[in-house]
Amino acid sequence: MHDRPGSGYVTGHLNLSLGCRARIRSMEIEALRKFRGRNPRGYFEDLSWDVRQRVYAWLDKFVARRTTRFGYVPRWLFPIYVGQARRLALNPPTSSWGHKMLAKRGGFAVQRRYRAEGRAGQSHPAHHAARVSASRRRWKKTGKGARATGHESAPSRIHKPARNLEKYDRGYV
Repeated sequence: MHDRPGSGYVTGHLNLSLGCRARIRSMEIEALRKFRGRNPRGYFEDLSWDVRQRVYAWLDKFVARRTTRFGYVPRWLFPIYVGQARRLALNPPTSSWGHKMLAKRGGFAVQRRYRAEGRAGQSHPAHHAARVSASRRRWKKTGKGARATGHESAPSRIHKPARNLEKYDRGYV
């Protein structure tokens, strides 16, 4: 590890230059000892030159962000960054992926809002619609099923549809 600011940092066989000094704290995990030094030629030697440049750009971005916030990159986190940089360089995110992530985030925000407002659970409109649908299915099944088979003994309890089904039939809700 270099002591001069701006001289870069070394971890394993990888030497990346950054404008800031990164300290890597040592944390020895005995169970992971067998995985150390598995790739002596480097992390990205199996990739082509242009892909390797993209990988290093992603890795520099991750390490710079971590060192800016916390001042160091833990040894356990660096291999995760290496894997994510490789994944993002080989399969870069597209605009459709971004739209899908924004939709997920919006859905989670709405769920959070509904929980805060107390609209989750049995009072949620989707739960009400599911109850109405199940009630209608049971009613149709028991009503038509008894007439279609010719059995006079109808079930002891006939399910009637929930209230205000007219607005569901007309498409208002």
